[in-house]
Amino acid sequence: MLILSREEMQAADRRMIEEIGVPGIVLMEHAALKLQEHTRENALILCGSGNNGGDGLALARLLHLDNKKPLVLLMASRELKGDALINLKAAINLGVNIRIFYEDFSYITEAIKNASMVVDCLFGTGLTRNIKAPYSRAIERINKSGLYILSADLPSGIDANTGEVLGIAIKASKTISFHAMKKGMTEHPNVFVVDIGIEGYQD
Repeated sequence: MLILSREEMQAADRRMIEEIGVPGIVLMEHAALKLQEHTRENALILCGSGNNGGDGLALARLLHLDNKKPLVLLMASRELKGDALINLKAAINLGVNIRIFYEDFSYITEAIKNASMVVDCLFGTGLTRNIKAPYSRAIERINKSGLYILSADLPSGIDANTGEVLGIAIKASKTISFHAMKKGMTEHPNVFVVDIGIEGYQD
């Protein structure tokens, strides 16, 4: 099994995009397709403003086109950019149910009640700082929901290199790790590595 650190994974991504010439949005789409295989109808997709959130927005679009009725809760403390922004615009144009919030939690409890599961696309491998409010509040509510939680790449709040909990972390039922097992996830249960089209994938 291929095991990579945060820096090695970022280098593999860069090489595919900058040297091989595969657009980042193609890799994002491949990630979303893999997540779709594990996502049920009426999923609540928690997205951040980075590329992990872009994976979630691409997933929401795919589920919407399949009439699976996803709800996206987008925690955006800053404007999205790049591939994540492209997927946000596409999802909006298709009519995907998206709530953009940062500190307003007035409807997250209701969203949890109506969801069949949660897909965690809040933070990815780049996270190195402790999670603080309002993100910590959202993670706390998701963890207390009792819902099945699917994490994209690694549970939000876990350090990709050390496995350390950065203040608080999503308690994932299953994690779909893209391309390689992350160094900090080797002791975590129910982690499944999937191929998203990056050179060097090992099954």
